Amino acid sequence: MGFPGTEQRADVADLNSERRYKRFAAHSNTVAGNEVLVLEAARRLADVDVFGLNPGFVKTDIRANLLGSRALVSLINWLTSFMMVEPDVYAERLVPLVVSPDLNGRSGAMFNNKAEGILPSPSSAERSYATALMDASDRLIARLAP
Repeated sequence: MGFPGTEQRADVADLNSERRYKRFAAHSNTVAGNEVLVLEAARRLADVDVFGLNPGFVKTDIRANLLGSRALVSLINWLTSFMMVEPDVYAERLVPLVVSPDLNGRSGAMFNNKAEGILPSPSSAERSYATALMDASDRLIARLAP
């Protein structure tokens, strides 16, 4: 889950936002990471089908702590409500897709919030970029190992 197909690139030199934290940059790191992870998993794991989902704006409270002010969040949600989809509507669209046998063997495919296929971001298909992002992820994981 993320926003595949939107050409958001990660800062592989600061993937964990330790040097400098900015909300949108940190978010872009996760978006890019999710997209590359889908493509890399499809490439590396021949026996597993993986897919990328771009849910868009689903009407939830996930952004409630983003701006700090409940009133500001309410205002932003009201201003963007025309772009949001209710969770039940999203589920009605996506559940038939994710259980469809038509997806067998189509690993790496990505879909928008209407269950329509979308193209991955061009950068995610660049081998050098994907390798750099996966290597940065591996280094972060290695720091957790005892």
